[in-house]
Amino acid sequence: MKIRSLLLAAFAVVSFGVPASAADMPMKAPAYAVPAINWTGPYIGAFAGYHFGEVRQSGCVGVCSGGEDLNLGLFGFQVGYDWQMPNNMVWGVFAAVPVIPADDTVPGNPGNIPFDVEAKFQAMIGARLGFAMGNALPYIFAGPGVVRVKLEGPVGDDTNTHLFAGFGAGVEYRLTRNWSVDLRYMYSVVFKETYNIGGGPSDIGDNAHNLFAAINYRF
Repeated sequence: MKIRSLLLAAFAVVSFGVPASAADMPMKAPAYAVPAINWTGPYIGAFAGYHFGEVRQSGCVGVCSGGEDLNLGLFGFQVGYDWQMPNNMVWGVFAAVPVIPADDTVPGNPGNIPFDVEAKFQAMIGARLGFAMGNALPYIFAGPGVVRVKLEGPVGDDTNTHLFAGFGAGVEYRLTRNWSVDLRYMYSVVFKETYNIGGGPSDIGDNAHNLFAAINYRF
């Protein structure tokens, strides 16, 4: 009987003591949850790039610009809007406008006579499709554009407006909730237009590889 009484007393102490001890234990703070990245929304940014082009010309019978490299630095602004789908696909539209006229000198035929090429105005609109991977957004894109070009040779100059098409791929990375960096490659085809600067009519265009780096602010 004595042993049974002692066991009952010990059980009572343990039963009433455990909840009290648990109540006295400090509660662990909930783990911090990183906010989910959502790419839906507008943005504005600034970019710098380089145009590695090759002049395409046909039809000239006098002093003509040759099929030479056309290398141009590009600096400007871009705006856009993205929509993120439930499956993490991201659709977007954008516009990019270089704000500093770009120019280069290319040799002509015959005798390597220099020709000055100046892109006085450019603009491009496009659409892109990407896949959200947390802070990273790899994407492909395509779109049309327009460029106003002045071509000046040894005996005259002419100005014309070209349409062009560009397509490529890139990746945008969110540094913070609002700031991101954007790196992309574009292949562009500037369609030919006719110039006459003293050597007869010449149809001139350009094929090019383009590299861009941008920084965006997302609202």
